[in-house]
Amino acid sequence: SDIKSDEEIELDEDFVLGEQK
Repeated sequence: SDIKSDEEIELDEDFVLGEQK
C-alpha cells in the first residue's frame, strides 16, 4: 500500500470492494 502504479491501485481497490461484499 505504498507507492503503486495507477493500474495496481485500481486492482487493489477492486480487490477490497470484492472482499467487503
